[in-house]
Amino acid sequence: MTKVSLENMLVHDLKNPLSGITAAVGLLLDGYFPPINEEQKKIITDIKTSSDRLLEMLTDINDAADLENHTFELQLSSFPISDLLSGLKCSMPDQSVNIQADKPLLQRVIYHLSENAKKQCKQGEQPHCSVKAEANMVNISITFSSPKISPTLLSKIFDRNFKVENYEQRALVPRGYSFYFCRLTVEAHQGKLWADLIDPETVGYYLNLPLKR
Repeated sequence: MTKVSLENMLVHDLKNPLSGITAAVGLLLDGYFPPINEEQKKIITDIKTSSDRLLEMLTDINDAADLENHTFELQLSSFPISDLLSGLKCSMPDQSVNIQADKPLLQRVIYHLSENAKKQCKQGEQPHCSVKAEANMVNISITFSSPKISPTLLSKIFDRNFKVENYEQRALVPRGYSFYFCRLTVEAHQGKLWADLIDPETVGYYLNLPLKR
């Protein structure tokens, strides 16, 4: 059995019981059973949040394995770039720019990048997004203020086996399959994804994507 097929099998086997847990706690929160008090509701909400996050991680692992093995078929459609940027403070001079891409897949990429940026932002601040179309490409950047991060570590955050040995930096730098999934997704669209320091305390995530495939 190949490594990819083993990963797919494990993800499938884990997702089934986890989906059952998520559905069950959802029913509790939706009031299908006797009323629960606020303390119980908080605990159940935490369970659902963690279960949903774990399902997202398993989906990322599964899709990353397929993307890595070139067995993932992109579902291409044409749509406005703005559809990817919901909930982000964004400057976009040309609102009419369309892209041909796998919309749900790229939405997950933007979600992972923006959620991480929100977590890393200094208190009271929000990440900023900007979009610029040039020729047949579109450039999307998500920038945010963050405590000082090592440029060397930042250059590796989209690697498959990225690890952080320094304890202080570990809390600042994103790790795990989600960012690797992001890189593979962008590369499957014949684009490029990277991170860089704008200044010692400002980080930028950058996506460069073709407008048409």
